[in-house]
Amino acid sequence: MTKEVEILAYKYMESQDDETVFDYLQDTDGKVRTIAGKTIQLRGSDELFYQVISLKNAQKYYLRELCAFILGQFKTVNQDILAQIPPILLALSKDNSISVKTNAIYALGHFYGCHSMNLPLSDIDDKIRKMILSYSTHPTSSVRVSCAFALGNLPDDKTVRATLNQLLNDENAEVSEWAEVSLEILDNK
Repeated sequence: MTKEVEILAYKYMESQDDETVFDYLQDTDGKVRTIAGKTIQLRGSDELFYQVISLKNAQKYYLRELCAFILGQFKTVNQDILAQIPPILLALSKDNSISVKTNAIYALGHFYGCHSMNLPLSDIDDKIRKMILSYSTHPTSSVRVSCAFALGNLPDDKTVRATLNQLLNDENAEVSEWAEVSLEILDNK
């Protein structure tokens, strides 16, 4: 998809009603699904939130993946909805699909990067922190990359920093680069 076509696709998607945009999450083209997902993120309505979370148990892995992707940057000020997102993403991080797991961890990083100041810390936050720390040694590099990214958006502590310092020496260059970026983010908090 060329940049011009992508811009037209975004403009088209913006002009559609919520139901039509949601239906595009089922499209056979991954780029169309992503554009629909980004459109839903920006709209951030309560109705769309409840439609999106219906995807968390979908048969198709890419719908569960989209659920995580959308929730990570879902634009809402509704505190009740915001409080529901971390447990859903935690559950998706335990998915058998590596791509769902990876996207859920990325989504948690985005979520905490955007919303951690607006929400009181809870028990679920500690579970999420422990999960991300435990996955930082996962055999799949995409999972470790997502962990390195997410750790920079979690509350700073010695364990998070120690894990990021270990990830600096990861065999995968992308993991070590994200670990470096996350340490810089923590230094600037």
